[in-house]
Amino acid sequence: PHFTSIPCRLCRKDVPVELIEGHARVCEQELSTEKQKARDRLLTRSGLTDELWTLPVERIAEYLQSNRRKAKQRIRLAGLPESVRVKVWPLFLDAATQRQMEMVSYADLLGAFANKDSSSVQQIDKDLRRTFPEDDVVQNAGTLNSMRNVLTVYSFVNPDIGYCQSMNFIVAVLMQSVTEEHAFWLLTYMIDQLLPPDFYTRSMQGILVDQRVFKALLQWKLPGLAQHFVSLGVDVDSLICQWFMCIYCSVFPIQEAVRIVEAFLLEGSKLLFQMAIAMFQMHEDELLKCSDLGEAFVLMQSFARITDCEHLLKVAFSIRIPSERIAALREMNLPVVVQEQAETARRIRERAARRAAAAAAGDSQPASPAPVT
Repeated sequence: PHFTSIPCRLCRKDVPVELIEGHARVCEQELSTEKQKARDRLLTRSGLTDELWTLPVERIAEYLQSNRRKAKQRIRLAGLPESVRVKVWPLFLDAATQRQMEMVSYADLLGAFANKDSSSVQQIDKDLRRTFPEDDVVQNAGTLNSMRNVLTVYSFVNPDIGYCQSMNFIVAVLMQSVTEEHAFWLLTYMIDQLLPPDFYTRSMQGILVDQRVFKALLQWKLPGLAQHFVSLGVDVDSLICQWFMCIYCSVFPIQEAVRIVEAFLLEGSKLLFQMAIAMFQMHEDELLKCSDLGEAFVLMQSFARITDCEHLLKVAFSIRIPSERIAALREMNLPVVVQEQAETARRIRERAARRAAAAAAGDSQPASPAPVT
């Protein structure tokens, strides 16, 4: 399929493909002043000005404890100033993770595991250079070493998961804003507390369940688009897997991914569904015009390039999805996934048994007599 024009990710106007980059630069300059003015008006109206974050960290912690709803509102509106993330993000850790920090220091964990080898560590070493390869800050030797430390320590602390590709992008984003130690504990919090169980384990039951949950939510929120996907044979499973497992970190430029991770730390896994629904909602009209599977797939692969992350988050926060509904859908779909995996495992065992039986039968056949000459 050939698109003669695509919508600008900022102003949403259709622009010829060959002019989109130049148009986006001009559009961004024109909109930046208005966006800043709108941001300031919203923050002033909410009473959450940047002065809050200049307070000592203890005062900020007290504020977050007593005004978590307002803090969420502030981050939804505009995010935190870049300079304060290093002291504010660690305050998002839950009580369970904070108790872990008190029981064992990251320095001790690093000393115990930094120089150990494993299949996980070998995969980590392969993936580091593939993580935001064009970003000089990420590819700095010091940053790469810190990322390796965080991922290696986590792989030994949680051997049921070890290391899973996509975690490298999450850690790279965390390292943009916090220290190596806090990146480790935030990663631990995200995987152990915010994401469902078995999201990164070998069975991948968590992500398989959430793929089903998302399709149910898509049918609920955008039924016309869901039906159109059925008629075209569009399966969004691979896209949802890509988006969810890296928490959109490998989907958007790294500074935009920082904003997403920040929101995720407060919102939890519900944000993954809100963003996915928002992405499809923003591009629903274009998707409904697609007449075949290939055309729809090409458009979906371009979403990140043509979508403004800040606008995406604004739309995502406006989409109401009760946490109870997500929990109920997860509970309903988990047995289905478990049964499917059991059936797949049974078929694999049966095929292996048939191959073994055939090989044994072949070995037991008497050798053919030599031909008479």
